[in-house]
Amino acid sequence: MAKVEQESSLNLSLISILENRGVLNSEQASILAQSNAGGSLEMLEEQLTINYEVEPESLCLALAEHARVPVIKLSHYTMREDFLKGFPVEILQRHKAVPVGQTVNTVTLALTDPLDVFAIEEVADYTGLKVIPVAALE
Repeated sequence: MAKVEQESSLNLSLISILENRGVLNSEQASILAQSNAGGSLEMLEEQLTINYEVEPESLCLALAEHARVPVIKLSHYTMREDFLKGFPVEILQRHKAVPVGQTVNTVTLALTDPLDVFAIEEVADYTGLKVIPVAALE
């Protein structure tokens, strides 16, 4: 499936999830679905936050539902500096990611966009561990 088709499918899924959650009404969802055919996720996010005043938390929850990943609140976690030292700061900052747990073979990575495959691959390559993504709320 081409990238444009994937993004269009993702956009439609997010619009539907936001409508089902009551964040958007059916008229708003219909307008967004028509205007975002073939648009990027970034364009949809911008449109939702600026034109429809959708909160970033609602977007994160919709992404998590679409990706079928758990959601965590970062405010509930105490970050240990010794743990964070094992991860490249530039990668984490670039992808808005925070490692929140680790086992022998895995690292749990909290992301504002749990579909960010580049972040997941970079952290996996750097650590040699399997990355388990979760959606991060601040």
